[in-house]
Amino acid sequence: MNLEPSKPIPIAIQIPQELKHLNVPLASWLEDNPQYTFLAVGALIFVRQRPFEKFADDITLLLLVQRAASERSFPNLWEVPGGGAEPQDPTILHSVAREVFEEVGLRLTRIVRQVGDGMEFRTRVGNCLKLTFEIEVAEIPANGVALGDTTPVAARAEEPELMFELADIPIELNPEEHQNYDWADLGEIQQSIEGKGRHKFMTKGLSDTLLEGFRLRELTGF
Repeated sequence: MNLEPSKPIPIAIQIPQELKHLNVPLASWLEDNPQYTFLAVGALIFVRQRPFEKFADDITLLLLVQRAASERSFPNLWEVPGGGAEPQDPTILHSVAREVFEEVGLRLTRIVRQVGDGMEFRTRVGNCLKLTFEIEVAEIPANGVALGDTTPVAARAEEPELMFELADIPIELNPEEHQNYDWADLGEIQQSIEGKGRHKFMTKGLSDTLLEGFRLRELTGF
C-alpha cells in the first residue's frame, strides 16, 4: 500500500470459536495447506436501518466498493473490502482487520462468521484461496460499540440504535485501489447479478458469496 491511513484506535476484537483455527500466522496456514501459495480475505459489512416511514420494515444494506479505473485486474468493477493476507500480519484474522482499515477506514470489532467455503482461483504466483467473513465495525452504531470505545465489545443489544444517516459512517477510500463506494440491499444486488442493476461484480464467485451472506443473516435473525 502506498497510501497509509492514520493509525487506528485499538479495539478489542471478538472471534467466534469456530474460527479459532484461522487465528494463526499466514506461514502456519500455508504450511498446513500446501496446495495454495496465496491467501486472500474479504469482508462483508452490513448495516441494518430503520426507515423513517412509520411501520416500515428494517432494511439490511451491504457495503460495496468500486475498483479504481487504474487497476490492472477488474478495473471499475465492484467488490467488498479485502485483499491479500501478508506475512507481517500477526494472524490471518488480523489480515481482515488491516485490509478493512486500509481500504475503507473502518475498525473491525467482531468477526461474526465465515461466509461460504472460500473461492479458489489462479494468480500469477500460483493457486489462491479467498476467505470471506461477515464482520462488524466500530463506526456503525447498530454494532453496539461506540466510536472510539477501546473496551471489549458489548453484547448485542436487543434494540440497537438503527436511526442514523449512512453519510455519517466515515468511509475513507484509498484512491489507488477504489474510486467509489455504495450501500446496496439484497434486491439491488440481485438486480445487478442479473445485469439490470448499478453494480457489475468481479466474478460469479463473489456474487454467490454476497447472496450467501444475506442468506445467513436471514437464517440467523441478524
